[in-house]
Amino acid sequence: MKKLMVSLLILFMITVNALGNVDILAVDGIPFVSWCTDMAYIAACPSGVVSDPVFFGTSSDPFNYASIGLVSPAQGDRLIIACSSYWLYMLPDTVYLLDPESLEVINQRSLSVMDLGFGEGKNTGELHLPRYCDGSDSFAVVASIGDCTTDSGVSLASASLSYPDVGSMLLCDTLVVDIGYGWTPPDLLGPVVLPGMKPLSISCHHTWNPMYFEAYILSHLHQETPTATDDSGEMYTHGIWGYSGEKTIDISISALGSSSSEAVGIWSDSAGVQFYSVFIDSIAPSYTYVFPFPYPTPSEPAAMTRNPSDNGLLLAWYHDGEIRIRHWENEWNDFDHIVASGQPSVSAGNIAVCSVDDGYWITWLPGGVGQPILAYVDRGTVTGIVPFEEPSVASLILHPSVNPFRESVTLTVEGDPLPESLDVFDITGRLVRVLWNDSVSNTFFWDGENTSGQEVPPSTYFIQASSAGIRSTVPLVKL
Repeated sequence: MKKLMVSLLILFMITVNALGNVDILAVDGIPFVSWCTDMAYIAACPSGVVSDPVFFGTSSDPFNYASIGLVSPAQGDRLIIACSSYWLYMLPDTVYLLDPESLEVINQRSLSVMDLGFGEGKNTGELHLPRYCDGSDSFAVVASIGDCTTDSGVSLASASLSYPDVGSMLLCDTLVVDIGYGWTPPDLLGPVVLPGMKPLSISCHHTWNPMYFEAYILSHLHQETPTATDDSGEMYTHGIWGYSGEKTIDISISALGSSSSEAVGIWSDSAGVQFYSVFIDSIAPSYTYVFPFPYPTPSEPAAMTRNPSDNGLLLAWYHDGEIRIRHWENEWNDFDHIVASGQPSVSAGNIAVCSVDDGYWITWLPGGVGQPILAYVDRGTVTGIVPFEEPSVASLILHPSVNPFRESVTLTVEGDPLPESLDVFDITGRLVRVLWNDSVSNTFFWDGENTSGQEVPPSTYFIQASSAGIRSTVPLVKL
């Protein structure tokens, strides 16, 4: 572990109850920070100094979550801030287009669940933006959707939104994926942008009743134009990990970051084991390994850079009064760095990090502090790589050949020892089919029928593998 000498500014402290989150990006090397306390704020921070913050919302109708992004149309750079209210307030969220020099509002649009294709009783949990959207006349917005009346199910929605300086901000390509039963919006990270890929997000959700418990980690792609094999218009979804059985501890997603060549997501399973998945050119992870370090733990707030022009990325987290960082460029640094110590507690969502040409800006919002704290770290200080041996995954990984599917699907299993069969459950937890593999192979075929030979109806099904005390489940959507 190394302790850094950094440019650190502790800002004037105001006692408040922090409601939401902090976010950061850089425009021409200057960091811009958004945060939520009594309202949503955004400010330029030249030299790490918060300058003339602009606020959105009111004290009676506050925003509790804000996400910022940068777009670069022909008329010049524009900042976007998407502000969300606490989801049980049932208030519309708002997207603002800003001039980065003055932070003047150029355009804005309210965004409700009806705009995203839902009826009454649903509400958005958080609106998320990709941090950088160069070379496009629209940007993607991804929303987690809860159900505050009927407990019928939760979802994710994504849409493309145009951003003209004048005229209406048009919403198009609204796509939806159902996650499962429940009422609390699923946890969501991203979206991040990779070369040649649509914006990538990851989510986690768990639900239980007296009969069963389910939990799963999913990845999602926003597809602006549905393909012939996905003409339902739903978001493309892949199951990274799943579990169905007795109630256990909650799963979590800690951080999602991206660079010029890959994205990295950190998550934990129902046993509290932490993994990292690397995405290169597909919604499915190219590989998944056990996270090889003790920190950050699943309960510690963490964040990663999301710069599509950066060769690597930086992970930042809060641990026992310290702000720590670790660099990734095709592999992890084998040591972390202490950026600041003696810090008040930081809750989930209240730490963020972005990259600039010569280094990184880290920002965090401790409890009881009215404005974020910023620190700058020189790039050369954190980019040294110390190789280490990658540990193997102590888990079973299920890969569907296609998800969603219409008639049949092939499932490939990674792990040792391999299971002899896979169980197929419907959304109520009822066993509808057992898939057997008579040959020595890691593939299983499901023809979309139940044990009676009848075609199962369109719905979400859960494919479960069990072997040597390890159990893994992937959600599978039949159209």
